[in-house]
Amino acid sequence: MDDERNGSGVEPDEAGQPVDELSRLAVEVDSNFVGRVRGRIERRAVTGHFLSLSWHATAAIVLEFLGMIFETLGLGGPKGGSK
Repeated sequence: MDDERNGSGVEPDEAGQPVDELSRLAVEVDSNFVGRVRGRIERRAVTGHFLSLSWHATAAIVLEFLGMIFETLGLGGPKGGSK
């Protein structure tokens, strides 16, 4: 009996069949549900993009200022050839 089961412990003939108890408990989904979920996901994605952009922009600005300071002090070395 155990060798007829696949790796997940489910017999092959019942892998695609819904459980009777769960199919009777099905609740009709509100028509706005998908839109609300999609809106929340998109808001979180946009927030994540803005957060990532703010960190990258801050790092780029700091590196640019450091480059200007090192260039002014002459610590950066020659760029693009000999002086």
